[in-house]
Order: sequence, then structure tokens, then C-alpha cells
Amino acid sequence: MSDELEFKEAEPDDEAKEVVVREESGLENADPLFRLAIQEGKVDALERLIALREKEEERQAKKEFDRHFAEMQSELPVIKKNARGYSSDYAELNYMIKLCKPIISKHGFCYWWSETKDDNGKLITITISGWGYAKTNSFPVPMLEKTNQMNSVQVMGAMTTYGHRYTFKAGFGISEEGEDTDGDLTFYDGVMYSDQVIRLERCATLEQLATEFKDVYKSLEGDKIGRDIITIVKDKMKEKLSKAAK
Repeated sequence: MSDELEFKEAEPDDEAKEVVVREESGLENADPLFRLAIQEGKVDALERLIALREKEEERQAKKEFDRHFAEMQSELPVIKKNARGYSSDYAELNYMIKLCKPIISKHGFCYWWSETKDDNGKLITITISGWGYAKTNSFPVPMLEKTNQMNSVQVMGAMTTYGHRYTFKAGFGISEEGEDTDGDLTFYDGVMYSDQVIRLERCATLEQLATEFKDVYKSLEGDKIGRDIITIVKDKMKEKLSKAAK
């Protein structure tokens, strides 16, 4: 008989094996209902439980999102209008972002834009994300033709910029001082009526201005917005030329 002792690792009993299996599979800390469904192989019940769990997590995430979003909005400033269109003043997109982005980031939110194109124009969408939840705000921008001052690429860029400005304001609930319906007008100012505006601004005399205005005004028959804009331009040019003639 050898003096050396031989040690053998004892085989775990069935109960110990079950504990090991539960720990390795993650079941030890699992919800009792999930554990039961897995152990009994009830796939349909497990899928329903997972769906319910995801729905509850989404509900809680939205609750946190809304709470922090409300806190953020209470700190967002009323934006002063820093740019002038022919028909009205407005706040430029970059100016709004500069004022609002630090507050947006401080409260745990980020945002980005996406767009889709079709024959009717572009659909610009902003996605605002934070606290495990995200919401979107979209705005359709109508398709425009190129002008004498802007080629087709520049027009598409102007459409995107306008869509970004509109969805940024609407998505975050940003207001401007003396809020009005200037959004569409400033877009038309820059793109829709650029040809007509340039014609008036190139006039060198009051007589030439009167002739050009009559022609442009007639060409915009049925377009009240366009006629309002070029009337404002005409009045400004008339004042400018009158002063120069003195």
C-alpha cells in the first residue's frame, strides 16, 4: 500500500449542477417569470414577457425624457431676431443653435437631421435623443426651380437650411421675439422671389423702378405673398433713389 494519498475531486450532486447551470445562463438573477418560462420552454410566453418588459422600459425612458425636456425648455431663451428679410425679421439657424446648444447638451440631449427627396420636394426630419428615448419632428419643403442667382444645387441647399431651421424651432419649442408667420416669407425672400427682387434692386432711377415694378407686379398675378414682398422692396428702393436724387 502506497504512503501517498490520492485526492479525487468530488462530483457535484444534481442540486449543485442546477445552481451552476442557472449561474452560467444568467437565470440566477433573472425575473422569476422569465426563469420559469425559460425552464419550461414556453417560447410564446417568453416572447410576450420580453415585449411587455420592453414596453415598460420605453415608458419609463419616455417619462425621464419628458421630465428632463421640460426642465431644458424652461431654460431656453426667447430668441432675438438677428436677420432681416424683405418682409420681416427672423432668427438665423446658426444663431439659434449657438444660443441653445449649450443648454440642450447640459440636460442630456442631442439631435441630428435626416432628409428624403421625392418629386414634390424634401422631407426634413430632426431627431432629438436623450435618456434612452427619442422623438422626431418633420417638415415638408416644396421643390423649387433654380433661379438666375441660384443654381439647382444652391436651391437644394436653401431648402435644406430652411427645413433645418423650421424643425429645430418646432422640435425644441423655441420662440422668437414678436413671433409671427415669417417662416415661409423669409424662405420665399431668399429663393422664390430672388429674380424679381434683383430686378428692382438694379434700378438706377425712379422711372426705371416704376417700369420694372409694374412688369414684375403683373407677372405675380394671384400671388399675394410675392406681390407683398416686391412692394416692400419697391418702397425701399424708391426711398433710396429719392435720397440719392436730392
